[in-house]
Amino acid sequence: MELKEILALEANPNSLKKIDRFLSTKDIIHRDYAPALAHLAYLSFQLGKVSEAFKILFDYLEVCEDKYKAVIYSTLIKIYYSQKDFDSAYKAIEAKKSFLPRYNKANYYEDLITYYQLLDNNYQLF
Repeated sequence: MELKEILALEANPNSLKKIDRFLSTKDIIHRDYAPALAHLAYLSFQLGKVSEAFKILFDYLEVCEDKYKAVIYSTLIKIYYSQKDFDSAYKAIEAKKSFLPRYNKANYYEDLITYYQLLDNNYQLF
């Protein structure tokens, strides 16, 4: 499977197995590893495995290269929004900011705009 196919998988136990198999074929520093792992965590969250999702993300943050941390923080932000945990979402946005490449700093402002829209209007985004 390719990353595109992995990211298209929906939340079900079979998808988690497919992602696990995909990850087992990649080295932790491979460019496809972080997005696939983040998707695994998000699908786990959607399946009600909240603690497992956070463990996956925070464990990887401790060992991954800085260039992959923004992907992980993006997933954390999405999970925090789903939980309506806006304080944690804001902290993750600020943490993500320092790991964004220079050419992608606009992503920080997009995150802030979404944050304030959700906070002020309590939108259902996900």
